[in-house]
Amino acid sequence: MENNISIIKIDKNLRKYYLDILKIISCIAVIVLHTCSRDMKLVSPISNRYQVLNFFDSLTRFAVPIFVMVSGALFLNKNKKVDVKRLYTKNVLRLFSAYLFWSIVYGLFSYYCLKNYTSLISAMQSVMLMSYFHLWFIPMMISIYLLIPFLKKIVDNSNKNEIFTIIMLFFIFKIVNDTICRFDYPELEYIQAILKRFLISRVVGFVGYFFLGYYLSTYKIDKKNRIIIYILGILGLAMCTLINSICSIKNGKFAEYLLNDFTITTFFEAIAIFTFIKYGIEKIDISYKAGKIIERITANSFGIYLVHMLFMDYIRERIGFSTLSINAIFAIPIMTVSVFLLSYITVALIRKIPVVNKYIV
Repeated sequence: MENNISIIKIDKNLRKYYLDILKIISCIAVIVLHTCSRDMKLVSPISNRYQVLNFFDSLTRFAVPIFVMVSGALFLNKNKKVDVKRLYTKNVLRLFSAYLFWSIVYGLFSYYCLKNYTSLISAMQSVMLMSYFHLWFIPMMISIYLLIPFLKKIVDNSNKNEIFTIIMLFFIFKIVNDTICRFDYPELEYIQAILKRFLISRVVGFVGYFFLGYYLSTYKIDKKNRIIIYILGILGLAMCTLINSICSIKNGKFAEYLLNDFTITTFFEAIAIFTFIKYGIEKIDISYKAGKIIERITANSFGIYLVHMLFMDYIRERIGFSTLSINAIFAIPIMTVSVFLLSYITVALIRKIPVVNKYIV
């Protein structure tokens, strides 16, 4: 996910609003995902509640990949130049300072509010070393940001087919690899052993999604292939929901075989969402007022991601409301809207603080 501070200055008349909307959708999807994933471990797989949570969890797995894809679309754009000094001294520094600040906040929150630790020192050590639930995303993005100058050179000196080859290598050695290795079946033992020898899967990681975002934003996809992508996205969602349901019931407990950023189902979901929004928004005339609203929400999206778990965990642990409280179909939107609005207001207020706002949201 890219924060609101960018080294890329986009002309207002050329702003790609579909990228903003993808950020907003992914921001909401993350909240839905975190709302569901926590409670799935607490209910029986044969219950209707579990199946509802499983569906929404499967539906929103595209969130993190989309965040990375949007960043790739922006940073790898051949028409934009990357100021390496600014990238490292501004963007990377701000990501690092935000990570450090919010790690401390969540450490204090875990100890004083949630009472999850016996001492403040143990709380801080745990959060700083292991990251609080969702904060793992920031070090991952810092790693990609550090590679941007080199990734940009690859893109600037490659054609469409060469970029597509990179994406296919990502698909084969990371997406297919991880998908197969998540299942524990004797028949797959030898295949898994071979795939694990290809360490490229550990290298490409989210960089593959970075390139994918650039590719989808740069090269036009005809209507026939878009339809195929949409079908694959729908099949991905259906497969993820069904297979996780069957495996969970079989195991008698929560199973997350396909609930991952690097599975075939998530891969096709992410491509389908990105493509659908891109070509759908192009047909809509966005008014000046609507554009300003979209820009304002987008500017707060990074901060919303950072703070949303404060409100979600407070509501769950201190107020006692979750998807277990009432029918999950109603609980999910109630939690999502509440957390999103509280997070948005908080970030909007923080952004009014001079100097500090540039380093923590």
